[in-house]
Amino acid sequence: MDVFFARAVDFRNEDQLSGERTSIEAKLREAGLIMVDPLLSEPPNRDPITLVQHDLKLLASSSAMLALMTIPNRNYIGVCCELVYANVLHIPTFVCVGESDYAARPFLQYHSTFIGRTVEECISRICKHCDKNR
Repeated sequence: MDVFFARAVDFRNEDQLSGERTSIEAKLREAGLIMVDPLLSEPPNRDPITLVQHDLKLLASSSAMLALMTIPNRNYIGVCCELVYANVLHIPTFVCVGESDYAARPFLQYHSTFIGRTVEECISRICKHCDKNR
């Protein structure tokens, strides 16, 4: 099962993004899931239309979405837009909020299949969701 990985990207350095990717990918792989990371196939032309269409094409071909929203007071504009698209496309979404207060937000609740505190909790729910829908 392909899982689209959404997280904060703007204004973060490559070391942070790479470390996050490596950690999450290993946890997904351990659960028998395949990460779809839009950053790994990002087009060289980063104009907004090309970039967004690229990411949405990958999202639309994924079976689920794992969103990492663990940075408190972070503006997650891209992730929130991807959550809306996933909802419209009927792609289940699993959001890890860490210790932030994001779980209490009504729009996040509405657009999420599941909101959890840890990545492991979200991955477990993805697996249960897959088993239930086979």
